[in-house]
Amino acid sequence: MISIVRTWGVKLIVSLATAVVVSLLISAVRLSYLDALFLDLRNYLTSPTYKRSDIVSIDISELKNNKETLAVEDLIANIRKISAWEPSLLLLAVKAVEIRDVGLLEEIIESYPHFYLYSKWGEDGSFAQSKFKESPKNLVLKHTVDASLPPYDYKTRRFVLAMDTGPRYDTDLLKFNSVIPMFNADEGLGSGILTVYDTKQVNLRFYYPPSVPEIPLSKVKKEDVASKIVILTTRDNYTGTIKHPYARFGYEEDKSTNEYFSYGSYLLNVYANLKDREYVHEPSRTANIFWIFIFCFCNLSLLMILQQSPKKYIILSFLIIPIEFLMGLLTFYFTNVNFDFSRILVVQLLIQYVGIPVILINYLRRSDAEKIAFQKKAEREKVKMKFALKVAEAEVLMKIAAKVSHDLRGPIMALQIASEYLKGRVEPEVGSLIVESAARVRHIADDTLKAYRNEKSEKILPVVNVLEVLKELIASYRQIYPQVLFHIADDGFFGVQIPFYSLQRSISNILNNAIEAGGTEVSIRIRSFDESVQVIIANNGPQIPDEVRKKLFQERATFGKEAGTGLGLYQVRKEVESYGGSVALDTEEKTAFIISMPKELRPFVVELADNVWVLERNSDVGALLASVPDVQALSISNLNEGREMLRKWTGSEPLVLVDISFEDGENTAFDFLELINGSGLGRVLLFSTIIDHTEIQKIADSYGVQLVEKWRLINSIENLAKP
Repeated sequence: MISIVRTWGVKLIVSLATAVVVSLLISAVRLSYLDALFLDLRNYLTSPTYKRSDIVSIDISELKNNKETLAVEDLIANIRKISAWEPSLLLLAVKAVEIRDVGLLEEIIESYPHFYLYSKWGEDGSFAQSKFKESPKNLVLKHTVDASLPPYDYKTRRFVLAMDTGPRYDTDLLKFNSVIPMFNADEGLGSGILTVYDTKQVNLRFYYPPSVPEIPLSKVKKEDVASKIVILTTRDNYTGTIKHPYARFGYEEDKSTNEYFSYGSYLLNVYANLKDREYVHEPSRTANIFWIFIFCFCNLSLLMILQQSPKKYIILSFLIIPIEFLMGLLTFYFTNVNFDFSRILVVQLLIQYVGIPVILINYLRRSDAEKIAFQKKAEREKVKMKFALKVAEAEVLMKIAAKVSHDLRGPIMALQIASEYLKGRVEPEVGSLIVESAARVRHIADDTLKAYRNEKSEKILPVVNVLEVLKELIASYRQIYPQVLFHIADDGFFGVQIPFYSLQRSISNILNNAIEAGGTEVSIRIRSFDESVQVIIANNGPQIPDEVRKKLFQERATFGKEAGTGLGLYQVRKEVESYGGSVALDTEEKTAFIISMPKELRPFVVELADNVWVLERNSDVGALLASVPDVQALSISNLNEGREMLRKWTGSEPLVLVDISFEDGENTAFDFLELINGSGLGRVLLFSTIIDHTEIQKIADSYGVQLVEKWRLINSIENLAKP
């Protein structure tokens, strides 16, 4: 007995949870046409009888005498006649183009204070587009037919209460309401109002057409109009812009039916809807979701309960559809609230006809397909990552070679010129030029070799004087380029923490670019700030276009040089940024570069944990960690070892250091990252010699881990290992 109760309890809980999810999901699905269809059907089946006796519509189409326009003299005569019967208000609801000599109405408008004109907002040929546009007697209403405003829901005719004014009422509506009171503007209409962008709207209920009081002109009597609001209208294709009230028909079909709505009939419907608040009330989103949930839960519970009795389920599932529709119809009839039926029907049909066999089969197939697709994707990503790593390593070697060939051009040229001077004599300037150029060549070679070995020039960088670097460099350039004027506008000490020859090489690349691009005068200024020093290098060379500026510091970007490689400024940016600085193009001057360097280099500091796991190609990092106090370093030599450590891991979260170039024959560092991804293992830090490669950075970002240069990591660990 207990097991049976538990089983049914589980089934009901599953039904409840599924119904909640399905209700939330299906409520967000747009079923515009079905919504419109069932609203029209409800309107048709429950269309109320028109009850108001204080308003009447008079059809004056007979005054046209089978012509397209009304005879204005006859119209004025009938207006005078009806006015004599003392209606409370007289409203002419036709188009201005339907009246010959419409200007003759001006006398009537001035003579009868209770006489007004009606215009549908935005419609061609209305009074709003005639000489009466600004007349205080011209009343305008904004209403829309079907899908004339977003979100194109195709529902029954809507009436606009506010146009692009948020919660405030539209001024045309307020004017109309002040003449023909329909609702209290201060109190509003209450709940159930649609919000369409910044407009407030209602869907109108349409009354049973024969009950709407519309009388032919020839049959009007005094008692029909006395003390009432009287609307004069025509019933033909000039005054017909309102579609058939209950069906999805077009204009041509509508105008041939007896139930076609004229301006007068439409205004009578609007008046009664707002006066009696019988318009369609839209339920709140929460109430509508709860309504869907009730029937969804009933359907799912029925499926759960009767899954062993398919015949009973089929019979009851067919019966529940008309029950659902009838309950919605009764609610609509008594309360005017338009609860959802479209989504209930869709869910019911999915469960009944598709859900049981298709969902189970598709779920199994989809589960297997997703598993296979995931495995294939993982294999493809592994191959891609391996390829990207090999490409990156090869590209780094190519960059080193290109960097050497590029940076040696200046010093070699200097040595060649100095050699020419040495043919006959050796002067002090020439000797100095040779010595300095030889030193630059030597430092370029040293830095290149250290970059290949993944080293940096100094563990603790000395402070160098920027001005000293510039003066030494400019002295050699004045010998090499006597046709170029060089100006240094500063004196003093400007200390920065960057290798002497690294800074000199970066400035030299910018000077080479300026001269090779046609510059004949170069000025250099130095500015000192609290934490940095700026070097501004300006020249009178050609202006760099905006499209070139955007990519100037990217690799292979060049301008103004016939044989430019596009490496110089790229190397300047990478060199300066590696020491915490930056380089930019000054937008205030014609051609000027700004190199900004920190006065004190902030070293990278790694926060070690009590336990550190290291996966690397060699033992450099692991050996250093062994000398750090209070840190237990565990080296991982292959993926199986890492998998075993992960399985046995307990205690505090370790710091995981992964060499991105690790490879044990079959597996790479990326296989290890896949292994620990999502395991909650702790912090993961990737280190490599090629972090500036785009693909490597993308890989690190995809795993959400930090990427750091290997030499910075080693320096940081060495500092922690010091007593």
